[in-house]
Amino acid sequence: MRRIVTISLFFLFGSGCAFCISQTSTVPGKLLTYGDPEGYAVLSQLIDKAVPSKTSEIDISATTNRGEYVGTTEGCLKVPDDFSSAFEDFRKKNESTMRLADGFSLKSKYALKDKPDVVTPPRSTPDGQQLDEKFIPRTFFTVSAVGFDESKTHAIAYVGAYCGVMCAGGAYYLLIKGKDGWKEIPDSPKCEWMSLERGPANPRRPS
Repeated sequence: MRRIVTISLFFLFGSGCAFCISQTSTVPGKLLTYGDPEGYAVLSQLIDKAVPSKTSEIDISATTNRGEYVGTTEGCLKVPDDFSSAFEDFRKKNESTMRLADGFSLKSKYALKDKPDVVTPPRSTPDGQQLDEKFIPRTFFTVSAVGFDESKTHAIAYVGAYCGVMCAGGAYYLLIKGKDGWKEIPDSPKCEWMSLERGPANPRRPS
């Protein structure tokens, strides 16, 4: 089931906790650091597949974001039985926000940032009207901690991507590890949402 939403400028940038959807409030200086190498491998694969072509640099939120459907396995986030322990691990790991480390292995250069860079386009002429719209110069990704089963062969992760007003999306991804590495299952992603308008600048969803 796909949830279509409109991303407003206030929702993206007007809040003091932009992109902290459904997160537990934690004192920034006391955040635990997310340090699971296999988790970073899963997230790196998902981000690489989502990065728009010809993109050389991206930004990633410096803290985790679990998305907004983590509280239940009913509805759009109903997972197969063999993912139940991975979901429980996902839920527990994402009860509190964690700070991300420099553990990604990506094709694009990346920087960890507390919030996206926002720029206002210059006036076309000195006396020209100043536009109200603001833009993000680089796609800004948010990711969760990754939930695994005990054997670390089933994984659940949330990845969101934002590139400005009416340019955003996110979903929960379910993957299985085989001899060739991590692969999404046919029923993935779950609870996928996106802004109403999509264009060349919008990130592709991982597949």
